[in-house]
Amino acid sequence: MHNMTERSGVRIVHLTTAHGPEDNRIVRKECQALADSGYDVHLVARGPKQRVAPGVEHHILPTIPTRALRMLLGPAMGWLRALVLRPDIVHIHDPELVPLGAVASKILRQRVIYDAHEDLESQVFHKPYLPRRTRPIISRFARTIEKLADRNVTAIVTVTQKVASKYQNEHLAIVRNYPLSGDYPAPKGDDSPNEKFTFGYVGAITEARGLVEMINATVNHRLVLVGPADNAAQEHIDAAPPHVTYCGRRSPAEIPEIIGSFDAGLVLLHDLPNHRESIPTKLIEYMAGAKPFIATDFRAWRELVGVEGAGYFCNVADPRACADAVEDLARNPRRARNMGRVGRKAFEEKLTFGAEASKLIALYDALLA
Repeated sequence: MHNMTERSGVRIVHLTTAHGPEDNRIVRKECQALADSGYDVHLVARGPKQRVAPGVEHHILPTIPTRALRMLLGPAMGWLRALVLRPDIVHIHDPELVPLGAVASKILRQRVIYDAHEDLESQVFHKPYLPRRTRPIISRFARTIEKLADRNVTAIVTVTQKVASKYQNEHLAIVRNYPLSGDYPAPKGDDSPNEKFTFGYVGAITEARGLVEMINATVNHRLVLVGPADNAAQEHIDAAPPHVTYCGRRSPAEIPEIIGSFDAGLVLLHDLPNHRESIPTKLIEYMAGAKPFIATDFRAWRELVGVEGAGYFCNVADPRACADAVEDLARNPRRARNMGRVGRKAFEEKLTFGAEASKLIALYDALLA
């Protein structure tokens, strides 16, 4: 199956009970790429109902008020809604959908793809809402879910080589979560620095993602934080010095313009197992926006960036190292702009979602051949 005419009669359903209809990876990257290639694409996700992406139809799930109830009732409701659409492939995005996915695959002969967005087994240990004493038990359960998916669903999609190494499924694709090139047109016009040099961070805001380090390192400048904050992070933000501006959650469509208002981007994640091999999407987005970065010194991140001179990697556990990198950029705005241009070039050459979309489409074509 290699042309749009052949694909047009094939119905694909992406199913999620945990993610919203604005999810960047699921909707704007994966669903959109499949629709653009000719597939009949549907999204089953919570509301409100909206035109999520061109060529993608959104089917809303009933609202479930609590996380516990969602885990209990959501999978059955989601799977029923998906199967009513008579799909050729169901692509699921949440671990709680795996058990019924295994049933659908083995008993109903439904083609099922499981999208493993993260290393679930390791990630459990860093979920602040989970009581510490329960984390080892939940981690073992998470590994069971991963094994169940590996042995029973038709195919696995992952985001990194590390996550992929946990699976032996015959059909496996690594689809890295790189930004869409169309979201970041080549910067033009005035790129002079802000009157007060502005550092920015975009993404989920938590202590483990370096909130305190960012606040402390930028005390002589301006720090703009964009994204949802958990309870502990919100307490730090409420008590933060006046150089900190918190903008709250913003839609994916707003992020490129917001990054464009920064002079440099920060991504100072703590040295945790699930961070070391992750794809630092926001770091790549800073590069796409031609902004220099200061990032945690993980070997995998250095290899991903692949060029020298696009930003600074530092030891987040060393406050002086972070502060020195901040001061160096702020004191040398011309050098900062040049570093941003180096990053932009690397983004254009190897860090856009286009090649990743091709791998996803190739997987679908292979499953339907």
